[in-house]
Amino acid sequence: MAKKYRIHPAIGFARVGTSPETYLAPELSGTTANAGGTFRDATGRLKRQAVRFRVFETDDATGAVREITVGPGGAKSIAWTVDLKNKKSVWFAFAGIVGEGPAGYPAGHPLRNASITVDRDKKLIIDPLARTIVATGAALTREISKGTSPTPAAETWPGPLNGGAKTISSLGTMAVDPEGRLTVAGGLGTSGTTGAIPADGELNFDNNDGWFDDVSDGPIAATITFADDSTAIGESAWLAVAPPDYAPPIENIVTVHDLLYDLGLRFFGLDPAVFSMPAAGAQGAFVAAFQPSFTREIYPILKRALAYQWVIEDADFHAGSPRFNIPTLAAPKSAAETPATNPRFRIFRRMRNPDAPLAGGPGTMPKLNADGIDYTTPNALQFTITRYQYFALKQWSDGIFLSDWTGSPAAPDATITPSGLDRASLEAACGGSFYPGMEIGWTLRDPRVYLAPFEYRFRKLAVAGPTGLTAGDATKRMAIPWQADFLDCRDHWWPAQRPDDVFKGAVRMGWARSVATHVQLTDDWSKLGIVAPDPGDPTRFIETERTLP
Repeated sequence: MAKKYRIHPAIGFARVGTSPETYLAPELSGTTANAGGTFRDATGRLKRQAVRFRVFETDDATGAVREITVGPGGAKSIAWTVDLKNKKSVWFAFAGIVGEGPAGYPAGHPLRNASITVDRDKKLIIDPLARTIVATGAALTREISKGTSPTPAAETWPGPLNGGAKTISSLGTMAVDPEGRLTVAGGLGTSGTTGAIPADGELNFDNNDGWFDDVSDGPIAATITFADDSTAIGESAWLAVAPPDYAPPIENIVTVHDLLYDLGLRFFGLDPAVFSMPAAGAQGAFVAAFQPSFTREIYPILKRALAYQWVIEDADFHAGSPRFNIPTLAAPKSAAETPATNPRFRIFRRMRNPDAPLAGGPGTMPKLNADGIDYTTPNALQFTITRYQYFALKQWSDGIFLSDWTGSPAAPDATITPSGLDRASLEAACGGSFYPGMEIGWTLRDPRVYLAPFEYRFRKLAVAGPTGLTAGDATKRMAIPWQADFLDCRDHWWPAQRPDDVFKGAVRMGWARSVATHVQLTDDWSKLGIVAPDPGDPTRFIETERTLP
């Protein structure tokens, strides 16, 4: 029987920073990136979040899974190839959910930098070319920088940027450790324009011709060579380089893992015990007898809602509310319970239905802005939890759940596993709203770009058709520069990563205070504060490490 090789995390999220120093993205579900560490180096520069990739072997005959490392019993070498690109400037202009779905963009939809009609790819795509680094048992580092590929003349980079000594000449750093694992960090967060800087410092939040930034994305590949010189090729993973997460301990109410788990259930038959896939021409449905675990599936949603109080003032009413008494909410349905006395229903009735997002009015939750939900409900105006999350909460409200609360949350994972790496990565990224979003936009919810749940389909250039992705495709719909979107989306968008309001000690204030214009933020983004546990009371979360006056 064959052995298969797969890289994990299948989708990783690196984050830009101004420092050459890095910290690792979460590798264990339930943990926080850089927990207990500082986010700035000794000179005050913001560290970059890097992603560590590993190769795992699955034996089809036995089902055994093991990590492949360099050394005795493992591999002689692992050749890693990283192909990162930034295609923002060459793509269609962002316009909400226009372009989402099988129909794609309508004829005549405007392009970014439409005035450039000759050699658009060469002038507008940042492409350092695919880079390979070979792990043979020693630590090794390579920069993905200008002029360092095997064919420098074929690389494409933006021209000189105006306004200070700015240049985009690198998309990041890749390194291998003695065990053969690959770590990739992204760019230094440089954003700038080859044109004139507006005198008032104002930009559009989404599309700005002549501007470039150094976020990127693309596939991660590995070729394993064994002691007998036989080789195997690992199925590709994907890396997206994104803006910083300024509140790492605060979880999004909908994470990318939540989004892709729901997608896996409804389109890929991920778990028939939860969602029954339809026969041809029929419609699938959630299984009415399924009992979600309170500890693993309901409590995390309640916990996230409570944690929003540290990053947006509107969530204050959650704190101390008698509706959020966890032992009461975890208790099984009593025989004497009526709809009027059901404590779970008091919360569930406030949740916005993903299939009827406008039905509940302005009092429904989450109180966050939306982009249109998806192409089956294009006119929705309010953000919703996923269909699976809503179903799980409905089951819980009706008393159909596992009352397994022991007084504390589920313990974080303790062992590295392929699925655990995937989940840890996706739990720390934003599952909406995609207007245009934080890391990757609405392509995240398009089943056509996945080979299997949580696994991107890598589209070979010779293959026709719109499905799958090539390097740069995941981030090309995002705002350019990303800092413009960060300044404008200060009101009920992504507070768990881009805070609206923070506590400075006991005083609440705006997170982006003293930032007056978009252009200023392209210079000062790395000086903003990080939300972290209060050293005097770890149950509180306060702004730390801010260097901007």
